Amino acid sequence: MGTLNLGNDGTINGVVKKPSHPYLLCQSNTGQVVNNNTNTILTSLFGNTRISQGGLSYNTSNGRITIPVAGLYRVRARVTDNNEGRWGNDHHFDVYLNGSAYQHVQLYYMPTGNWGNIWYCPSHVDIVVNCTSASDYIQFNFYQNSGSNQSLHSEFCSFEVYLIG
Repeated sequence: MGTLNLGNDGTINGVVKKPSHPYLLCQSNTGQVVNNNTNTILTSLFGNTRISQGGLSYNTSNGRITIPVAGLYRVRARVTDNNEGRWGNDHHFDVYLNGSAYQHVQLYYMPTGNWGNIWYCPSHVDIVVNCTSASDYIQFNFYQNSGSNQSLHSEFCSFEVYLIG
Protein backbone atom coordinates (compact mmCIF):
# COMPACT_ATOMS: atom_id res chain seq x y z
CA MET A 1 0.00 0.00 0.00
CA GLY A 2 1.20 3.48 -0.83
CA THR A 3 0.91 6.71 1.06
CA LEU A 4 -1.60 9.38 0.07
CA ASN A 5 -0.16 12.84 0.63
CA LEU A 6 -2.78 15.58 0.74
CA GLY A 7 -2.07 19.28 0.35
CA ASN A 8 -2.48 21.70 3.27
CA ASP A 9 -6.18 22.15 2.48
CA GLY A 10 -6.88 18.41 2.17
CA THR A 11 -6.98 18.36 -1.66
CA ILE A 12 -4.94 16.42 -4.16
CA ASN A 13 -3.22 18.56 -6.77
CA GLY A 14 -1.74 17.16 -9.95
CA VAL A 15 -2.13 13.97 -11.96
CA VAL A 16 -2.96 10.65 -10.33
CA LYS A 17 -0.92 7.87 -11.92
CA LYS A 18 -1.46 4.14 -11.44
CA PRO A 19 1.57 2.40 -13.00
CA SER A 20 0.79 -0.87 -11.20
CA HIS A 21 -2.83 -0.97 -12.40
CA PRO A 22 -3.29 -4.04 -14.69
CA TYR A 23 -3.63 -2.97 -18.34
CA LEU A 24 -2.71 -4.76 -21.57
CA LEU A 25 -2.93 -3.58 -25.19
CA CYS A 26 -1.86 -5.88 -28.03
CA GLN A 27 -2.10 -5.69 -31.81
CA SER A 28 -1.73 -8.25 -34.54
CA ASN A 29 1.62 -8.62 -36.24
CA THR A 30 0.96 -11.87 -38.10
CA GLY A 31 -2.12 -13.51 -39.56
CA GLN A 32 -3.75 -16.65 -38.23
CA VAL A 33 -5.76 -19.27 -40.10
CA VAL A 34 -9.21 -20.12 -38.74
CA ASN A 35 -10.24 -23.53 -40.08
CA ASN A 36 -13.76 -24.13 -41.34
CA ASN A 37 -16.20 -25.53 -38.72
CA THR A 38 -13.53 -25.45 -36.00
CA ASN A 39 -13.29 -23.53 -32.73
CA THR A 40 -9.87 -21.89 -32.92
CA ILE A 41 -8.06 -20.36 -29.96
CA LEU A 42 -6.27 -17.24 -31.23
CA THR A 43 -2.62 -17.62 -30.31
CA SER A 44 0.17 -15.92 -32.28
CA LEU A 45 -2.16 -13.32 -33.87
CA PHE A 46 -1.74 -10.64 -31.17
CA GLY A 47 2.07 -10.76 -30.97
CA ASN A 48 2.67 -6.99 -30.88
CA THR A 49 2.38 -5.85 -27.25
CA ARG A 50 1.98 -2.06 -27.09
CA ILE A 51 1.39 -1.64 -23.33
CA SER A 52 1.74 -4.20 -20.55
CA GLN A 53 1.64 -3.14 -16.92
CA GLY A 54 0.50 -4.42 -13.57
CA GLY A 55 1.24 -8.07 -14.35
CA LEU A 56 -1.03 -8.56 -17.39
CA SER A 57 0.73 -10.31 -20.28
CA TYR A 58 -0.10 -12.27 -23.43
CA ASN A 59 1.47 -15.64 -24.30
CA THR A 60 1.62 -16.17 -28.08
CA SER A 61 2.19 -19.93 -27.74
CA ASN A 62 -1.16 -20.68 -26.06
CA GLY A 63 -3.11 -17.40 -26.45
CA ARG A 64 -3.44 -16.92 -22.70
CA ILE A 65 -3.75 -13.55 -21.01
CA THR A 66 -2.54 -13.94 -17.44
CA ILE A 67 -4.61 -12.39 -14.66
CA PRO A 68 -2.41 -10.97 -11.87
CA VAL A 69 -5.19 -10.25 -9.35
CA ALA A 70 -8.82 -11.33 -9.00
CA GLY A 71 -11.41 -8.78 -10.09
CA LEU A 72 -13.60 -7.50 -12.91
CA TYR A 73 -11.75 -7.04 -16.21
CA ARG A 74 -12.98 -5.09 -19.25
CA VAL A 75 -12.15 -7.07 -22.38
CA ARG A 76 -12.37 -5.38 -25.78
CA ALA A 77 -11.17 -7.01 -28.97
CA ARG A 78 -11.50 -6.78 -32.74
CA VAL A 79 -10.50 -9.24 -35.44
CA THR A 80 -10.82 -8.79 -39.19
CA ASP A 81 -10.75 -11.07 -42.19
CA ASN A 82 -7.61 -11.02 -44.30
CA ASN A 83 -9.33 -11.04 -47.70
CA GLU A 84 -12.79 -9.50 -47.18
CA GLY A 85 -14.37 -12.94 -47.37
CA ARG A 86 -17.56 -14.16 -45.77
CA TRP A 87 -17.44 -15.93 -42.42
CA GLY A 88 -20.53 -18.05 -43.01
CA ASN A 89 -23.89 -18.08 -41.25
CA ASP A 90 -22.82 -19.06 -37.74
CA HIS A 91 -19.47 -17.44 -37.03
CA HIS A 92 -18.71 -16.15 -33.56
CA PHE A 93 -15.90 -14.46 -31.67
CA ASP A 94 -15.79 -15.43 -27.99
CA VAL A 95 -13.97 -14.76 -24.75
CA TYR A 96 -12.86 -17.90 -22.93
CA LEU A 97 -12.12 -17.99 -19.21
CA ASN A 98 -9.90 -20.85 -18.02
CA GLY A 99 -10.43 -22.79 -21.26
CA SER A 100 -14.24 -22.52 -21.51
CA ALA A 101 -16.60 -20.05 -23.17
CA TYR A 102 -17.25 -17.32 -20.61
CA GLN A 103 -20.92 -16.95 -21.49
CA HIS A 104 -23.22 -17.67 -24.39
CA VAL A 105 -21.54 -17.20 -27.77
CA GLN A 106 -23.69 -14.23 -28.74
CA LEU A 107 -21.32 -11.73 -27.08
CA TYR A 108 -20.13 -10.17 -30.32
CA TYR A 109 -21.03 -7.33 -32.59
CA MET A 110 -20.51 -7.69 -36.30
CA PRO A 111 -21.80 -6.65 -39.70
CA THR A 112 -24.79 -8.46 -41.15
CA GLY A 113 -22.77 -9.72 -44.08
CA ASN A 114 -20.04 -8.66 -46.44
CA TRP A 115 -21.39 -7.97 -49.90
CA GLY A 116 -18.43 -5.88 -51.03
CA ASN A 117 -19.30 -2.89 -48.86
CA ILE A 118 -17.78 -3.86 -45.49
CA TRP A 119 -14.02 -3.91 -45.53
CA TYR A 120 -12.28 -6.85 -43.92
CA CYS A 121 -15.48 -8.11 -42.20
CA PRO A 122 -14.72 -7.10 -38.57
CA SER A 123 -15.98 -8.87 -35.46
CA HIS A 124 -15.89 -7.25 -32.01
CA VAL A 125 -16.08 -8.31 -28.37
CA ASP A 126 -16.77 -5.89 -25.51
CA ILE A 127 -17.56 -7.51 -22.16
CA VAL A 128 -16.65 -7.51 -18.47
CA VAL A 129 -15.18 -10.81 -17.24
CA ASN A 130 -15.27 -11.76 -13.56
CA CYS A 131 -11.90 -13.32 -12.74
CA THR A 132 -12.16 -14.85 -9.28
CA SER A 133 -8.54 -15.97 -8.88
CA ALA A 134 -5.07 -14.70 -9.73
CA SER A 135 -4.54 -18.04 -11.53
CA ASP A 136 -7.35 -17.34 -14.05
CA TYR A 137 -6.58 -16.77 -17.71
CA ILE A 138 -8.49 -15.31 -20.65
CA GLN A 139 -8.29 -16.43 -24.29
CA PHE A 140 -10.04 -15.49 -27.52
CA ASN A 141 -11.82 -18.08 -29.65
CA PHE A 142 -13.04 -17.70 -33.23
CA TYR A 143 -15.36 -19.99 -35.17
CA GLN A 144 -16.48 -19.69 -38.80
CA ASN A 145 -18.36 -21.97 -41.19
CA SER A 146 -17.82 -20.31 -44.56
CA GLY A 147 -17.02 -23.61 -46.26
CA SER A 148 -13.26 -23.03 -46.41
CA ASN A 149 -10.40 -22.02 -44.16
CA GLN A 150 -10.07 -18.23 -43.64
CA SER A 151 -7.24 -16.03 -42.40
CA LEU A 152 -7.36 -13.23 -39.85
CA HIS A 153 -5.58 -10.04 -40.88
CA SER A 154 -1.99 -9.41 -39.79
CA GLU A 155 -2.53 -5.69 -39.10
CA PHE A 156 -6.16 -4.85 -38.29
CA CYS A 157 -6.72 -6.92 -35.13
CA SER A 158 -6.25 -5.77 -31.54
CA PHE A 159 -7.39 -6.24 -27.96
CA GLU A 160 -7.18 -4.49 -24.63
CA VAL A 161 -7.80 -5.91 -21.16
CA TYR A 162 -7.82 -3.91 -17.96
CA LEU A 163 -8.90 -4.18 -14.35
CA ILE A 164 -11.97 -2.09 -13.55
CA GLY A 165 -12.81 -3.27 -10.05
